[in-house]
Amino acid sequence: DRLSPRMHLLSGVPVVVAGITGSLTVITVNAWMNNPGGFRFEGGEAVDVKPWSALFGNDFFWHELVHMYVAGYIVTGFLVAAVYAWGWMKGRTGRYERTALLVALTAACVAAPVQLIVGDWAAREVAKSQPVKFAAFEGLQETTKGAPLNIGGLYSESEGR
Repeated sequence: DRLSPRMHLLSGVPVVVAGITGSLTVITVNAWMNNPGGFRFEGGEAVDVKPWSALFGNDFFWHELVHMYVAGYIVTGFLVAAVYAWGWMKGRTGRYERTALLVALTAACVAAPVQLIVGDWAAREVAKSQPVKFAAFEGLQETTKGAPLNIGGLYSESEGR
């Protein structure tokens, strides 16, 4: 009761700004680590360094950004839903709890199929620009036309699969 409702709302602005800038920083650097760019090598040294295009002009930046933000909605949605589902199991089944559970589950369930599309987009980018890395994702030791899609399983180096 020490802050007015307006000040309470405004005090959340720095939290939002910090969350967005922090996550954006991590995602841009991660995209750069996965697909370095924004410079060229000349005589064994990086020259013509363009840090802004290296970070925000990176081919991997957009799909990694969307992938992480959609993942955030999925995780947060299911986590919040789990809290309200626990309350539901304890007998708290009022309108507030039902609405919270519905909103959280809706957010997570809408984001989940979107993540499949974003994952396909990311995989296609990796396959195009880094085919060796893509083969490693798939657990392929030899290039094969029409290689089967393996989902899950255990990798065995001795068996080569």
